[in-house]
Parts: sequence; C-alpha cells; structure tokens
Amino acid sequence: MLQDVTATKREQKRLIHLAQIDGLTGLMNRGGFHVRLENAITRARDQKSLLAVFYLDIDRFKPVNDTHGHAVGDALIQAFADRIGGKVRASDVVARIGGDEFTMFIEGARDVDYIRRIAEKLVAAMRRPFELQANAITLSVGASIGVSLWGGEGPMSAGLLIAHADAMLYEAKQSGRDTYRLAVVETTSEPHDTRGCG
Repeated sequence: MLQDVTATKREQKRLIHLAQIDGLTGLMNRGGFHVRLENAITRARDQKSLLAVFYLDIDRFKPVNDTHGHAVGDALIQAFADRIGGKVRASDVVARIGGDEFTMFIEGARDVDYIRRIAEKLVAAMRRPFELQANAITLSVGASIGVSLWGGEGPMSAGLLIAHADAMLYEAKQSGRDTYRLAVVETTSEPHDTRGCG
C-alpha cells in the first residue's frame, strides 16, 4: 500500500512537471514561470532583495517564418533559447511563454548595474548570426528586451512584474529594436524608465 501511494505521488509530480515544460525548447512554460516567479517574489520580500524580470522576443521573427517556413522558425526559437541559457546563471529561471517570446527572472542581484550588464550581454549575444545547421541556413535577427526591477518592498505579483517588463519591451521595439529598456517598479507608481539601452 505504501509503495502504491509513493508511486502515485511520484507520477503526479512527474505530470505536474511535464505540464510546466514547453515542448519545443524544454524550457519552463508560462504557467510554470508564474508559479516560480510568485515564489521568488515571496523570497525577495522576505529578504528585501532585488528581483528582475526580463521579457525578450526575437526581432524580425515573422519574416523568418514567412520566408523560410515554420520548421526554420522553430529551429531559430530553439537556438535562441539555447543562447539565452548560455548567458545566464543556472539559478536564473528562463521560460518560453509562446511564439518567439521568452521571460526570465534573476533573484538577488547586487544592483541595477548588474541587471543592465546582463541585458546588454543578451542583446549583444543575439546580434551574432544563428547558424541552423540542420536547415543549412544562417539567420541574423537580434533581440529586444524589457526589464522590470523590484526591490522587495510593498505588494507585488508575478502578473504585474511581467506587465511592466512587457511595457519596457514595447518601448525597446518602438526605439528601433536590438536594444533593451529597464524600469524600476514601485508598487504605487508607474514604472520609471531608466533609459537603459544596449
């Protein structure tokens, strides 16, 4: 009986894990990311520490799909995901939330300059051409990034931090793409855009 219960619980955990994984990239999906981010918000509040949320997307992705087809688009998404993973710490949480859009969060950052450097490093990394060997094609795209940074004080939610990062992503797109924008989030006010750019 004990073995049956243990096996059932193990299977339930496995299914919950699978439900939080993006099938194309192997990264966390939107639902899993929200759960992990809410937990990170609790830790940041307890420790009064910085928490940064990044919202990234691939510049000029639609023309890739339109010109080369969805198989190449999928291969580019996978390569983009791999490149993000190569530029962040193992403890940083990265997710694909749909299409060519990704989110990630970084806990316990020393200061805003550290987060700026990460954003700059990501923008620079995505400027390098993507060699999709299985498709025998090389693509140059780039990335736009929005960042929201919260200091662990006052009410906060995963949805609000993501919404602020999304708004900064929109500003990065509006300013010409291939850059980032960062907002310091204060719960009772509109985001403060620090005009950071890559």
